Amino acid sequence: MKCSGCGYCENTIDCIFFPSEASHKLQFFTNSKIIKDGKYYYLNRCEHYVDGQCNMHDDRRPVLCIIYPVIIRNGVLTVDPNCPAHDTVTSEDIEWARKLIPLQGSSLNEIVEAAEVHNR
Repeated sequence: MKCSGCGYCENTIDCIFFPSEASHKLQFFTNSKIIKDGKYYYLNRCEHYVDGQCNMHDDRRPVLCIIYPVIIRNGVLTVDPNCPAHDTVTSEDIEWARKLIPLQGSSLNEIVEAAEVHNR
């Protein structure tokens, strides 16, 4: 995966902090706009997004930021076709995302539930 620096993700995607990651990751986002909805936190206008790219390149980011442009659609990992860098994502990247999600304390089911809560 190779970011093109277009800003699409920051301008259109609300990234989710899951309960399992919020307790140890929110402290790194003190100047970002964070919206709480039930048990989930949604990151909007991230302070670490500067000049078209994220300047935080480690596991302090929400898992959905780490794996983007791999997204979960209808409970399945896929690539966001609207991301200009979508054609740089390989099947190995998707498999990496599948393995990373549980390591970050989240699950595909939790991601699907959070999206449903947020899109009500």
